[in-house]
Amino acid sequence: MNSNVMSVSEWRKRTGQPEHKTIEPAPAPVLTTEAKTIQHYGKDKPYTGSESEFQKASARLIRFAKLHTAYHVPNETRRPGKGGDIERMQNKLHGVLSGVADWCIPVRTNAKHPGTYLELKVKGGKLSESQNEFLINASAQGYFVAVVWNLDALQSLIKELYG
Repeated sequence: MNSNVMSVSEWRKRTGQPEHKTIEPAPAPVLTTEAKTIQHYGKDKPYTGSESEFQKASARLIRFAKLHTAYHVPNETRRPGKGGDIERMQNKLHGVLSGVADWCIPVRTNAKHPGTYLELKVKGGKLSESQNEFLINASAQGYFVAVVWNLDALQSLIKELYG
């Protein structure tokens, strides 16, 4: 071992730091009645193509709107059987969170939300329990959250939120 390198234990002793520091968990967000209702946009005319087509079209629309830091969250495992089980377990160990919305737009909205989370759904789609929970929690933290069902609704929402 290099003599210039100090172990963590030795550093703690020299600096008077405790061996193990207890970290208090953050308090759970207080959910209000408003946060429990997730707004749906365009549900009356849902996208009828595949979810993949909707995601690609939404990416073009979001890029065209010059929301450069917006990103899609690939949060699904489609591999069946044992391979999928292993992939899901690895994803969980790597910090993948079930239910995270499809799009994160970390840009302050015109209404002063710190950012936006959008879940995209196509005809026949439904929010899972974990997706609903994620959106409720993000809303409780001040983010604008919504479920978007078609490209026209997405375009109108982006224009409303980001001008």
